[in-house]
Amino acid sequence: MTPLALVPKLMFSGQLEREYAFSVDFADYVEGWYRRRNAPLPERQKAEAIDASLLDEEEVEEYVVDTEALHREFLLSGRDLFSFVMEQPLGFEQDFEARLSLYCDMAGLYAREYHLGDATGTHNGYEYLMIHAKEQ
Repeated sequence: MTPLALVPKLMFSGQLEREYAFSVDFADYVEGWYRRRNAPLPERQKAEAIDASLLDEEEVEEYVVDTEALHREFLLSGRDLFSFVMEQPLGFEQDFEARLSLYCDMAGLYAREYHLGDATGTHNGYEYLMIHAKEQ
């Protein structure tokens, strides 16, 4: 039995300069390599046409939330973190998932300054942990 380490590897090898490999002539080089070895050239599969509407530019708006400022406001609010994040005006429209993500981010970022008790609350069928600011 031959160990796998001694089995010769089958690979495409050749000495090519980087610029040549990225040139248009590279396809001719590959075809010539297959011809010299009397091997059939692999079939190229053509991709299906791309719908032109997919290539249209899309306007994307990106907003940044200052979690540090929001954290300071939360410490002074006396409310639980979930209710605070869900009802706090941010200056731009945020859906429930984005606000839920913000709740989780703040709970992780400032966990040392928050009291994570056993109490839970519910909102639209979701159960969440009641997080309050630690007493100073």
